[in-house]
Parts: sequence; structure tokens; C-alpha cells
Amino acid sequence: MEAAHTFTEKRVNTLQNFLNGLAPSQKTLINEEIPLLENSLEFMKTLSSTNSESLKQEEQNLAALKEEIKKDYAQKDSVLIEVRAIEEDVLAVENKNRGAIDQQKKLTQKKKDLVDVIKPSELKKIEFKSHLDTSNDLFRWVISAVYKEPVASYFWENFRDEAFVLDKGEDFLLRIKGLPPRKIRKDDFVFGKKIFDRRDEILCDLEPKGKQNPSLRNLISYIGLVVEIGGYYDQIDANRELLTKLKESLRQKYHELHRAENALRVCERKIQDTQHYIQKLQNIQSYAQGSQDLLQSRIAYLNSIKN
Repeated sequence: MEAAHTFTEKRVNTLQNFLNGLAPSQKTLINEEIPLLENSLEFMKTLSSTNSESLKQEEQNLAALKEEIKKDYAQKDSVLIEVRAIEEDVLAVENKNRGAIDQQKKLTQKKKDLVDVIKPSELKKIEFKSHLDTSNDLFRWVISAVYKEPVASYFWENFRDEAFVLDKGEDFLLRIKGLPPRKIRKDDFVFGKKIFDRRDEILCDLEPKGKQNPSLRNLISYIGLVVEIGGYYDQIDANRELLTKLKESLRQKYHELHRAENALRVCERKIQDTQHYIQKLQNIQSYAQGSQDLLQSRIAYLNSIKN
């Protein structure tokens, strides 16, 4: 029993001596660690504060970018509406132009077919009341538009012999069949329309009562066709001019649309970058806050045991 007591006493003394030797060094370590931890805590507080300001600024930047991208989308949509409208106008004018060209071709063929049923032998039988009679305008138009001669040179008897008698009208028929409306002067189109509009008056004046002159009627119809074809030429020219303007406007709108799309893409990239940066800042903020909690806990623990 005495041996056990002695053994226990020795162990207690040994442990006490160990603790007495350890305490000074541990106290020194604790005293050195606490300031280090306090400095680290202040650094984390500063980091958290600075990071918080950066996070706030980036969130404001993100909000501004989201407002900016709304405007970019609105700009793109606005230009796109204009582009679609001009594209529809271009398509409509192109369709209208194709229709005018097709109709012009049909009328041109009809004009050629009409020449085949005009007989110079019937035209030479026409009789005018006088050289000054307005019905002479029919052949005054022929002199000007077909033969390219001054209207003042027209005299019915001379014209009749030259056009319908000497070669039986072969040259006349060739001329009216190959007459290109594109080369007819504007004045002759206007003159021809007036004649065609007066067709009933002219027929009443030049046809004997109860007896029609088919070639006279066909010649008047021919003039009407030439005038109508000329109208399609004007329409086609106007359409082409309009198409040129529309396509230039469309080119400019495509350029605007391209700029709007580029601005949109740039803004989208900025938003993505800002969102990524905000996520990083949030991670740092979470880390800084967690570190502060740990440091404060460690400092409190060391303060509780240092004595």
C-alpha cells in the first residue's frame, strides 16, 4: 500500500513539474497568437467592407446594364419592324413590276397581231371633209410617231399615195409592226391618247353611215395599244426608280440593324461578365464573414485560457 502511494505521488509530481514547465511557453504562444489573430480579424473586416462596396457598385452596374439592354432590344425591334416593312414594299413593287412587264408583253403581241388585220387598201378609201378637219389627227399622229416627220408636213392626199398606194402599204405595215413604243416621244403618247379618247367622234366622221371601215377601227385600236404600252413603260420605269430607293433605304436599315445587334451582343457580354464578377465578390464576402466568425471565436477561446 505504501508502494502504491509512493508511485502515485511521483506521478503527480512529474505531471505538475511538466505543467509548470509547459505553462510559460504556452502562455507566450497564446500572447503572440492573439495579436496576430486580431490583426487578421481587422484585415478581414477591411476586406469585407471594401468587398461590400465593390459588390454594391457592381450590382448598380448590373442594374444599369439591364436598363441599357432593354433599350438595345427596343432599338433592334424598332429597326427590325422598319426592315420588314421595307422588305414587304420591295416585294410588292417587284410583283407589281413583273405584272406590268407581263402585261406589256401581252399588249405588244396584241399590237403585232392587230397589224396583221389592218389593210392599207381599206385605209386609202378614207375621205376627209377637209384638210383642216380634226379627224386628220389620226394620220398626223402616224406622221409624227411612226414616220418621225413634222406634223406640219402632213397632207392627206400626199400621205395616202405615199403610204397606201405606191407600195400597197407594205412599208407602212412594216413600220407600225416594228414601232418600238419605248422610242416614241412623250408628246406623241399624249397626242395618241387624245385621239383614242375621241375614237367615237372620229369613226362617226370618217365612216359612211351604215358601213364600217375595219382597218380604220383597228388603226385606232392600235394607237390605243401603243399608248397603253407606253403607260406600262412609264410604270415600269417608276417602279424601278422606286425599287432603287427602297433597296438603298433597306441597305441602310440593314446597317442599322447590324449595329443594333452588335450593341446588344456587347451589352449581353457585359452583363454576363458583371454577373460572374458579382458571384466572385459574393463568394469573397461569404469567405470573409466566415473567417471573421472563426477568428472571433478563436480569440475569445484564447482569452479564456491564457491565464
